[in-house]
Amino acid sequence: MKKILTLLTGFVFLITILIAASCQSASAEDDPNGTKEPLKKVTIYLKIHEEDGKKRLEMYDSNNPKNIVIDDLTTEVDPGTKVVWRRAEDSGIRSIRKVGPVEDNGEIFPEDAKTILLNKRMRTRVPDNIADKDKGQKYIIEFKDKRDGEVTPIDPYLRIRDR
Repeated sequence: MKKILTLLTGFVFLITILIAASCQSASAEDDPNGTKEPLKKVTIYLKIHEEDGKKRLEMYDSNNPKNIVIDDLTTEVDPGTKVVWRRAEDSGIRSIRKVGPVEDNGEIFPEDAKTILLNKRMRTRVPDNIADKDKGQKYIIEFKDKRDGEVTPIDPYLRIRDR
């Protein structure tokens, strides 16, 4: 029994060292102009908002969680940023059905976001080779209401952040 515990402890220690060695911290090399740290991940939170009998989408993102808007969120991202869409607390959303480009093969949003396994979130990654800060792209979010099962589309905007 002691041999097994010693062996397991050794494996845990080795895995811990490998994980720690693979992690990198942000440094001045990542931002040569010293402006802003590159965004590694942005989460966009979604919640149903009804107005005059019409379903709309209350949205905010992790860049600016106090900026809650209805249907018209512009999220600033950097090249290489992971973008995740998730239901906000008490969202009224049964599921996020689709997150994808309005037009196929956009520069920022080349394809539909993928569902994160067992997580009820969707994720995509902004391509690394986008350099133009003026680039932006509309995309579509389709969500299913918990109460009536109706699927509703909304079209927000992703934009490369001004650095």
